Amino acid sequence: MKLYINLFILILSLIFIGDNLIAQRIYFNYKDSTLVSNDRLELTGCIYNQDLLQHVWDQDSVSIWVLEQDSCQTTSFSGIPWCENCSLSANFVLQNAYKLSFIDNKVIMGSCWDYLNAVYSRIEAEGYKKNEIYMTKKAGPYAPKAMLQPGDWIYHINYQYYQVEHSAIFICWKDYEKGIAITLSYMGMNRYKTAQFGEFDLNSVYAIYRFEDLFW
Repeated sequence: MKLYINLFILILSLIFIGDNLIAQRIYFNYKDSTLVSNDRLELTGCIYNQDLLQHVWDQDSVSIWVLEQDSCQTTSFSGIPWCENCSLSANFVLQNAYKLSFIDNKVIMGSCWDYLNAVYSRIEAEGYKKNEIYMTKKAGPYAPKAMLQPGDWIYHINYQYYQVEHSAIFICWKDYEKGIAITLSYMGMNRYKTAQFGEFDLNSVYAIYRFEDLFW
């Protein structure tokens, strides 16, 4: 409840204290088109992280990457992720992770797990509960592709790097039939580098964790 109240107060403050309600450009990037809006109030309907909303409010331009629950909706992955038909908690995960990596440029050194833990711990502190959706052994059997949703914390086999286990935030499917997805993750091994979006083969997901919304 506290998070909702704070977000509502922030929106009112931005509206009534801000010098101008018109942003220069807000780009909503879909798969086959880009919609451009000049109404800065539209940001309040797609950005749920308070600090992120405050940061972009006075920007000359803002890029929103519009996702669907079962599709990336765009051929390039850049901009603030917003899943139109996903849960509120899923969008909190996506946008908190985006802010941490691409605005704060925060490097969480350690393993891939340490980065995920940093993202999810901040959301758990707001009262969200993380649930185990799927769990099996590294050797399988693996989770059906249809089980994955944006914002999920997943464990999978990293076929791009010696088939080691890897933790990541599931973003969306780029090629559902082939099992190729976009994820956000830190490469690990104590490297001084922020987490990045990347394409991964997710045919071998062996664990899924997901937040449930506060009121449903």
